[in-house]
Amino acid sequence: MADDHDAAFVALYREHHARIVNAATWRLADASRAEDVASEVFRIAWQHHRRGREVTLPWLYGIMKNVVRRERRLLDRAKRLVAKTARLDPPRQLTAPSADGEAALHEALAQLRRPDRELLYMAYWEDLPGHELAALLGITPDALHARLSRARRRLRGLLDEGSSEGVIPHG
Repeated sequence: MADDHDAAFVALYREHHARIVNAATWRLADASRAEDVASEVFRIAWQHHRRGREVTLPWLYGIMKNVVRRERRLLDRAKRLVAKTARLDPPRQLTAPSADGEAALHEALAQLRRPDRELLYMAYWEDLPGHELAALLGITPDALHARLSRARRRLRGLLDEGSSEGVIPHG
């Protein structure tokens, strides 16, 4: 019985690990930290699972978001400590723009409201199918379509604004 229980968790891990890593990577813009976040998410999930509680994709996303928030707070504290120690302003995180404008995209995404940003991450970078995304958010497919349209319009506006200011490389 315990082997079946453990096998179920292994299957869950195999099915969702890459999705959680991808989600964390887009939120942190750092693949190495994203792997650490995913490890923590699945460590917590394992404990939850061992207690006989159900582990679902929405639950994993919730845990991932909490772990990412904690990771950002730790990074912010470290930056403040370095700045205080060096008596300098905290270093700005600079990303060299790539040919495809990835840095500009990350910058524009960072300017969006959190719900829009999360929706776009899940829909496009995490490649969640529409029915799963709608269920994850607790909304109808029509509501999902409307929210995605608004979020894309806001992102497009930020990208167009950045392009006119020279943020996005033309090519």
